[in-house]
Amino acid sequence: MPRFDTQNLLMSLVVASVLLTTGFAQEINKTTYADGLGGGTSPFYINTRFNLTQEGDSNGCDMDTCTAGGQTATVYRAAYYDGSAVKICVCEGAAMDQNYVATNFGVVPQIIRQYTQFITIASEGLEGCGAYSTGASSTYCLPDMATEVFIHESTHNFDKSKFGDGQLISDSPDWQAAIDNDGCVPDSYAQTNKVEDFAQVTVLWMSLAAPNTWIDCMSNQLIFVESQVP
Repeated sequence: MPRFDTQNLLMSLVVASVLLTTGFAQEINKTTYADGLGGGTSPFYINTRFNLTQEGDSNGCDMDTCTAGGQTATVYRAAYYDGSAVKICVCEGAAMDQNYVATNFGVVPQIIRQYTQFITIASEGLEGCGAYSTGASSTYCLPDMATEVFIHESTHNFDKSKFGDGQLISDSPDWQAAIDNDGCVPDSYAQTNKVEDFAQVTVLWMSLAAPNTWIDCMSNQLIFVESQVP
């Protein structure tokens, strides 16, 4: 049984991501489950409480995306009650504010969220920029980005960093086998490659109930994600 109405899954998730590695350009030729993932609401989207304090150190900020006001940013530390913390760099003329970002980032499960050390909110209007992640850092460029985007981008950092040796979860033989043994992927963006598919399946996993009752054509991928996010 879905955690929320699957009609909400049909809204587009527009994310311009930088691939974590150049070795994953192979497209996935699978049927898509939906037109896109985004705009959903769910009782399982739980906002983790946090304290927000201002800091002065901009090390780790993606300052190249601060295109207004002479590449300046105000820096905050969001400390979550579950023990994780993230530095939030708010560029001059930012597309979103620190409270909005900290709240939506707090929906991401702690086991995934802990691998993102830095978030930069780019100056609004940065051409060709949606959102991207590099392994420990995520940058967001558009106003009012959906919770699903925060889950997606945080999953890229989790994917890159969990093993601690540069090896991606999405490059594992078990993930490839899960894709091969399934008949569909979440949406057309997931067809890009197995890195993006892993992030999109994780978004979908966040909105579904017990794995054995999930989407039949994607059950192996969902169960794999469940095994990585206990």
